[in-house]
Amino acid sequence: MSERLRVDYVSVGEIVSNIKTYEADVESKYGDMTTAVESLVNNGYMEAEAATAYVNEFKQMLGPDVEELAELLGKFHTQLTQICQNFADADAKIAGMLF
Repeated sequence: MSERLRVDYVSVGEIVSNIKTYEADVESKYGDMTTAVESLVNNGYMEAEAATAYVNEFKQMLGPDVEELAELLGKFHTQLTQICQNFADADAKIAGMLF
């Protein structure tokens, strides 16, 4: 284990931008899946209370987990963005002291 901290904040920043995309992708895919499941009832492929219960159960089972995953990705993005900004600020401050 190294005794020093090194962060390539430019490279980490590039990766961080992908995380924000993943958050949107998770929400979008869940929306697509929900639309597909709802289409079973809306298009008449499934009918009666059991069909409606199936759609509701799908949303109740996956919805909260998908929302939590998207929220966690957002928090992770925010934290890493702040870390990168802190290192960039420190680097600029040190550079300013040297010249």
